[in-house]
Amino acid sequence: MALLNNHWALILAMVTISSPYAIWVLKQASDKLPVELDEAAVMDGATTCNCSGWSMCPDDAVRWWRFGTYALLLAWNEYLYAFLLLSRDTEITLPVALGNFLAAAIPLGIA
Repeated sequence: MALLNNHWALILAMVTISSPYAIWVLKQASDKLPVELDEAAVMDGATTCNCSGWSMCPDDAVRWWRFGTYALLLAWNEYLYAFLLLSRDTEITLPVALGNFLAAAIPLGIA
């Protein structure tokens, strides 16, 4: 499937890992929102799309920001998938490059 040495394979792996957590956290957070927000938006003449867009988005922005930070840190700290899927020296990520550097430095007695 040509997934070795391809950044899309790493992106697919990261999305696969972080999506279940994102769905679970965002669903739990949206269950806690009061129904009165939707009812007030309908009373003001909003449609279904407008209800979720205008009344829920200000509350969801913080949650999306938190999850985005979590996903970024998860992808940054991921070593195994990057090490297995990307083997060319020009394609590797920074954590893998640092690991390769330290592995090369330890036998020389530098570290």
